[in-house]
Amino acid sequence: MAKLKFLLNLLILLLLFNFSLLYSKQIYIVVTDINSNNPYYQVVKELKEFRKVDKIIHFETNKLLSLEKQLCQIKPDYVVIVVEPKTINLNLVAKIFQISTKMDEDSQVDFAYGFITGAKPEYALILVRNTIHAENVYTSLSNKFSAVAEILKPAGIYSNCLYNQMIYYADCLNKNNWGTYVIKWNSKDDLIWRQEKTKFLNHVNNNKLIFFGGHGGPFGSIGIKTIDLNGINLFPAIVINGGCNTGVTYRYLYKSFNGSTSQKKIDVKESFALKLIQQGVIAHFTSVGEQCWVHCEQFINSICNKGESTGNALKDTFNYFIKDGEEVNVNLFKIDETYPNIEKWCKSQTRISTCLLYGDPAYKPFPDTAKNNYNLIQK
Repeated sequence: MAKLKFLLNLLILLLLFNFSLLYSKQIYIVVTDINSNNPYYQVVKELKEFRKVDKIIHFETNKLLSLEKQLCQIKPDYVVIVVEPKTINLNLVAKIFQISTKMDEDSQVDFAYGFITGAKPEYALILVRNTIHAENVYTSLSNKFSAVAEILKPAGIYSNCLYNQMIYYADCLNKNNWGTYVIKWNSKDDLIWRQEKTKFLNHVNNNKLIFFGGHGGPFGSIGIKTIDLNGINLFPAIVINGGCNTGVTYRYLYKSFNGSTSQKKIDVKESFALKLIQQGVIAHFTSVGEQCWVHCEQFINSICNKGESTGNALKDTFNYFIKDGEEVNVNLFKIDETYPNIEKWCKSQTRISTCLLYGDPAYKPFPDTAKNNYNLIQK
């Protein structure tokens, strides 16, 4: 009788344990518009094996309401969007952001997400495989940080604010035995800058953190151009990029000096965001719109001090600004149409809805900060 009672208690404990595992399991979804015959689909296959994906959802970019309904039924923790570069534009980025707020009644973002793409299918695969490799060899990776900050003009007492912020991060990381290198960019392509840029590019190899603070565009950020990245090994970097339009992979809105706005396209080989992926970054926090730099501090705080995954850091950043009053409703416009209200659309678009993450949203770059209860970037 005692033996039977022991076995029953053991069975109950096993059932409770399995139930707790089931209850605590985080749901990971892959969303893609790529068919199985497309070379990019190998990314989906490798993610499915790596993350033990719960479901693969195929969607059409012009039928995003169907995607929203499916995600509302599943209520995922992580969503990775696997697409070709030409699929990514302001509309898709803004709509995925908006969908992420629709899983319940409040306006907060409810799941972590990231985009995986590449100028070629093999470069998108590099992003996935580098993530797997980084998780396996985390403890052996070198602790290095590089940053380039713009001297803002005209900004008066605020002209050095971005540079001072980078110096603060470097000081904090130095106290944790990191190697750091921070430079200024004054918007002049002179000899002094070229010398500084060479030193920066030499230091940036195999960094864990890279920060671009200031202006940018589809072809580069803060004086560093797409072509400058040739031959540089950016594994295992998390790149935090404050420059406008630095996440563009194909199509973007161009604002001329006279204030008019028009749609432009770039060759995928010219994209700064795609080049970063090609050269080995694990994650890239950036924007396909304007003024992403105001959101960077919250993102870096989440990964460095709270030990969050890159996707949850994006989610934290969104929710911080939603709580602070930014709207979640966005207006879309017709792609490939000369549209008279593009300028109005730009102004009505919330800043956070154009921010995005390239990379696996479940990747934790600094898991030890949460485990050991210490902060990387607070003195």
